[in-house]
Amino acid sequence: MPRRELSVREEERGQVLLLFVVVFSVILAMGALALDQGFWLGRHRATQAAADASARAGALVYVANTGASSGCAAGTPRRSLGLL
Repeated sequence: MPRRELSVREEERGQVLLLFVVVFSVILAMGALALDQGFWLGRHRATQAAADASARAGALVYVANTGASSGCAAGTPRRSLGLL
């Protein structure tokens, strides 16, 4: 059986599909990383807000129990923390 010669088009058949799969996979991975980064940033912001709130609460309790912190003029910590 004689072997027929393939045209250039027939030799390259299927390469577009392969290229599409590779590019689509890369785009999908980049989108997943972007979503993951967005969720991480949101969690980080919420965690930082909770840490700031607990530090402020601790400072308020400290100032309320001791009257004033050492090294500051009397009344300054209370004013800056919103107690006055």
